[in-house]
Amino acid sequence: MRAFDPWPGSWFFHDGARIQLRRAALGPPTAASPGTVLHDPLRIACGAGSSLLALQLQRPGRRAMAAADLLRGYDLPAGTILP
Repeated sequence: MRAFDPWPGSWFFHDGARIQLRRAALGPPTAASPGTVLHDPLRIACGAGSSLLALQLQRPGRRAMAAADLLRGYDLPAGTILP
């Protein structure tokens, strides 16, 4: 993710919205398939058994916010597979 900061940035699509990852950290290993949403509050499985812990995200037209705050008002259930 650091390689793409500040341009072009890191993001994923969910329900037609482009969610931008503003801050993230390396999460604990996981056996889930890459792209699977896990919650702690928001962790995403990556390749080779690694995971990404999303710390700050931004929805289109909104301000950047902590992952826990985003999940209070945005439905991104655990087990969702991101494209």
